[in-house]
Amino acid sequence: GGLVTAVEVQMQEDDTTKPPPPPEPARRVRMILQPNAGTTAATPFFGVTIDTAGLNPEIERGQRIGPPLILNRGEPVGINVINHTGEPTSIHWHGIEVENVFDGVAGFSGIRPAVMQAIAHGDSAEIRMTPPRAGTFIYHSHYDEARQMRAGLVGAQIVTQPRKGDPARDIPRVFSSPSDSVAEESSVLINGAGAPLVLELRRGLTHRLRLVNITTARPGLRVELKQDTAAVTWRPVAKDGVDLPAGSRGARPARQPLSIGETMDVEVLLVRPGDYRLEAHTANGTLLGTLPIRVGG
Repeated sequence: GGLVTAVEVQMQEDDTTKPPPPPEPARRVRMILQPNAGTTAATPFFGVTIDTAGLNPEIERGQRIGPPLILNRGEPVGINVINHTGEPTSIHWHGIEVENVFDGVAGFSGIRPAVMQAIAHGDSAEIRMTPPRAGTFIYHSHYDEARQMRAGLVGAQIVTQPRKGDPARDIPRVFSSPSDSVAEESSVLINGAGAPLVLELRRGLTHRLRLVNITTARPGLRVELKQDTAAVTWRPVAKDGVDLPAGSRGARPARQPLSIGETMDVEVLLVRPGDYRLEAHTANGTLLGTLPIRVGG
């Protein structure tokens, strides 16, 4: 809609201050970007592999999104982004504070003349960050976004408090756009799938759902959790990587508008066994996608 601007902070001519170098990583991660089987120039499919063991990934097939990138608050990390997609790209770390040169906006991030450029095919770039706070964030292409984000270069970036929480009850669900422009008119993907598998939850346990909208054309997305035709309740706990104040955490009907680039963490406690649905709608109520949920004992 045009409500975008840029701010550049320039150094004074007599300012010789240099920012301190980023700390040496305590942990190193490879983020490997490559074509999936079935990709075409008209309908590209790109895969993302998060690797800490130095293993080369297998080729995935068809439409996917990237897996969650799990980082620890306060731990310096080096992320080596390796581009095998066949075209230039750049990865942006949406919503989290990083040094400007690593922010991933090709041709803009940095302090001139040290400005980050796109990562060419066959090349790589090391991104260094020390996540300052826990929360739900996003990584995504910031180069030819409409094409590359729909191709699958998106994923959740989750920063956790070290040694806290139960991963089995911490569940990211990313809403993204299909690679096919016709399918994009009437649907969204949920964790990279148009028909996602059933999510199994345990009755009587609190689960944290991390909801992410990184579609390319769904600013009016609305997410609802239902059993039969009625919305259940959930408890919002964080918004865009920031914990909500206690007064905003009360139980409420499980409906949440979620615009592009927004994240919302909610806690869900389901005590009735049976089948539930996490639904994505347009602002006027048209159904775009459904995640089936089964609650057992």
